[in-house]
Amino acid sequence: MTSLQQLVAALVGLANSIIPLMLAIAVIVFIWGIINFLWHPDKPDLRSQMKTFMIMGVISIAVILSIWSLASLLKNTLFPSAPCPIGIPGCGGTSSTALPTYSSGPTQSGTPLN
Repeated sequence: MTSLQQLVAALVGLANSIIPLMLAIAVIVFIWGIINFLWHPDKPDLRSQMKTFMIMGVISIAVILSIWSLASLLKNTLFPSAPCPIGIPGCGGTSSTALPTYSSGPTQSGTPLN
């Protein structure tokens, strides 16, 4: 493993641990904006502030997910045989464990395929 691969693996591992937390915070900000927007219908200045919270929450969620996707895309493009840090089977190149295939029904002999 080269030092570039180690650096990319470390960055992807860091992103996989930080990004879910950031995503949770963005979702909480969005929900907080919705709750306050609906809870205070008689306060127009608070409602406009909560509209801003909701817009910022949606934009944050979109940016976080796109950065996470871009990081995974770059990792899989640059190092396709590197293992996936999240442990998704089939991610990051060929895997020794193949996913099982199932038939849609019985065969002509009446026994289902495994």
